[in-house]
Amino acid sequence: ELNPTKARLDETEALFRGALQGQREQLGEHHFSTLVTQSNLAMLLKARGRKAEAETLFRHILQLRERILGPAHPFTLRSLNSLGLLLNGLGRHKEAEPLLRRTMEGQEKMVGPAHPHTLTALSNLAVVLKERGKFEEAEALYRRALEGLQGSLGPEHPETLTVMLNVADIIRTRLDEVCAREPRAP
Repeated sequence: ELNPTKARLDETEALFRGALQGQREQLGEHHFSTLVTQSNLAMLLKARGRKAEAETLFRHILQLRERILGPAHPFTLRSLNSLGLLLNGLGRHKEAEPLLRRTMEGQEKMVGPAHPHTLTALSNLAVVLKERGKFEEAEALYRRALEGLQGSLGPEHPETLTVMLNVADIIRTRLDEVCAREPRAP
């Protein structure tokens, strides 16, 4: 018996690939629409667990967007973020960090430090920093994101609450680290 979800995903992928082939032939590899379709396909591949294929495509898209649109363009920043998140999910935190740092810095310059896109980028970078054991910087970024989200989305918004939990978790992690180093009483 065929899994209906898998069949729909197979169909979606086939449609993306067919559209992409047509766009490459009609519009060219560097056309905006072709890049968007490639990005959508990469996201689908990632969701389907085909991370190596997704990574190759994300890198290709990033290279083209940097060359065509420039390093600070919103779509280039989106590509940096997508690749950084994928690498982080693969446990390649050291590779993910500079990409997510560039995303955060680019968002701050483009839309300002309090914009929700910047706050999301702060939080994404904090996740990687925590994984790399850079707890102090991760906590500072989480706190900045929390303060900004409380002001822009409100204290009870799901995104605000998620970052609030991340702040609590990093504090707990840092306390666990301190407790592990302290000598225990006899």
